[in-house]
Amino acid sequence: MGDGVELSNCKSLSKELGVSDRVHFLGTVENPYPYYKNSDFYLSCSLSEGFPNTLIESLSLDCYPLHMDCKTGPREIISNLFSDECSYSGNGFELFDLGILISENNVESICSAIKFVLKNKPEISDRKLNNLLNSLSEGIILNQYDVVHG
Repeated sequence: MGDGVELSNCKSLSKELGVSDRVHFLGTVENPYPYYKNSDFYLSCSLSEGFPNTLIESLSLDCYPLHMDCKTGPREIISNLFSDECSYSGNGFELFDLGILISENNVESICSAIKFVLKNKPEISDRKLNNLLNSLSEGIILNQYDVVHG
């Protein structure tokens, strides 16, 4: 889903890798939720994030996330808000409580992460997901940063 300057490169790469019959480029989608619900995992190769809404959406819709480890956002969320308890590290990615962070920006690392998920079928505990989602509530965020209401 989505588009952008890399769309034609992604299409070419899917042909080059021999997966173009299994990869669909949908462009901009008004309601992505049905796609999340019918997918085994969510992959984002974004190199820059503020607050990654799509990552939260994928988690809340039981779609296992694989996300590029960019400067801000994905690491804090996937590592369950700073717990940083990595249970596997290798082949250019790290496995955390709430998904996988791809640490090396190359096709091999992305493919390794996808193969890992397909082979091992990691699951996210409901308790840990609920802890994350509850910690993102407005009141908790405001209190955490000591925001004064005027």
